[in-house]
Amino acid sequence: MSYIGLDLAIVSGICVLDAERKEAFLFQHKGSPIELLSFLITFILDGTTAQKVGIEELHQFRNATTTRSLLQRSGFIRYTLESYGIDTKEIHMESVLSMLQLKSKKELFDYILLGTKSLLSLTSNHTDALGIALYMYYLDTGNVLSIEELEVSTDVSRALA
Repeated sequence: MSYIGLDLAIVSGICVLDAERKEAFLFQHKGSPIELLSFLITFILDGTTAQKVGIEELHQFRNATTTRSLLQRSGFIRYTLESYGIDTKEIHMESVLSMLQLKSKKELFDYILLGTKSLLSLTSNHTDALGIALYMYYLDTGNVLSIEELEVSTDVSRALA
């Protein structure tokens, strides 16, 4: 079973976590919600992985334009995936942080960056998406998957293989 974590924004963070192979593939996607949905369907419906998707729940109000845009994007993606029968949940980042015993998204970023011991150029979009995917795994199994156990890659072609 694989899990997809999404940090939705104008530039969205995406994580495809293959828990059995202990691999995590991290991407960023910039574009319209329809382009993002097409990208996601490549992973979900065209055969490689997940039937479980976690979307970061919007939890703060910056301004009406930004909030409205993110809610529309999130709702469109979630509704469409659910109409295909994909198990989709909104995940509050506080739940992710609590599971990993961290206090902030900055600590999550540092935990993932240090834990992967990689030279990858990661952003908070990547790390938030990975945190959400790890939480989806936790909800499904009751086990916390340690970042040190994962091979992390930003190579899209490997994820599609």
